[in-house]
Amino acid sequence: MHTLIIYNVARKHTREWERQINVFIRSFRRVGVTSYAINNSEALDYCRKLKDYLSFVFMWDKDAELAETIERMGIPTFNNSYALNISRDRILTHRILKNLHLPTTKKITIPYLAGQSNLPYFERLKEEIENNKMSYPLVVKNRQIGINETFYLAKNDSFLKKILEVKTNEEIIVEEFVPLNEGKFFKLMVLGDKYLCGAERVVDGNFIMHPNGQCALKQTRLINKRMQKLAVKAAKAIEADFAAIEMVLDVYGNPLILEINAAMRTNLLEEATGVHIAKKIARYCKNNYFAQKRLIRRRR
Repeated sequence: MHTLIIYNVARKHTREWERQINVFIRSFRRVGVTSYAINNSEALDYCRKLKDYLSFVFMWDKDAELAETIERMGIPTFNNSYALNISRDRILTHRILKNLHLPTTKKITIPYLAGQSNLPYFERLKEEIENNKMSYPLVVKNRQIGINETFYLAKNDSFLKKILEVKTNEEIIVEEFVPLNEGKFFKLMVLGDKYLCGAERVVDGNFIMHPNGQCALKQTRLINKRMQKLAVKAAKAIEADFAAIEMVLDVYGNPLILEINAAMRTNLLEEATGVHIAKKIARYCKNNYFAQKRLIRRRR
């Protein structure tokens, strides 16, 4: 049995990157699957050449268009193209969660003005902020989840205007800022229709620490059944086979879903929980690829 592990060509080949790739390769090997790491710019050529040999493709990348093209060739992808497309788009994710009455943070999208300043939209944005009962500070981030992102915290009108003026090349959103309840900010892992494990993110005051471009995680007993069930519902909502759910507790202790990541790293969460996540994902892919193949045949 063979698979390709597809990663984004924009990812820097750091020691941490190599460690994660090796964890995936080793995990697949342990469940009897031979895997090869290929960047997304070369993936289609390899899929065409190896079409008859590949059981499935593992997407460690949010390139939903690439995943959909591979699926049209009759090769299943994990995660599937639909889950990748929804999870990379914060507004699409938000709408699905709201339609299913799953608790999430308030978000407002700002129209993409093709390289022009977003400043002319400021007054309209203020109206939407008021209508949604949001207040400063506000978080400004890209609509599409990317690699090594930068978030902005707008503390007042002046800050927000400066951000709108500078952010011209991406579609951006404004999100409510949730004051952390004693620093309680979590990442929960879902596999199939079950909660797998979770950890608490290390925070400094109201801000998440990012050592070496990643968020530090620590073991916790604070993830209750309510949060676990909510994480499973979130993953199901975007039809993900596996996903990491970012969740925060507000000042009243109520869980809110921030984001759903369908192409995530596993190393830090494995270290924090002691659960061999990559191996469990690898076994899941091996056990479920045939059902996924039948599903994409019906869609074609």
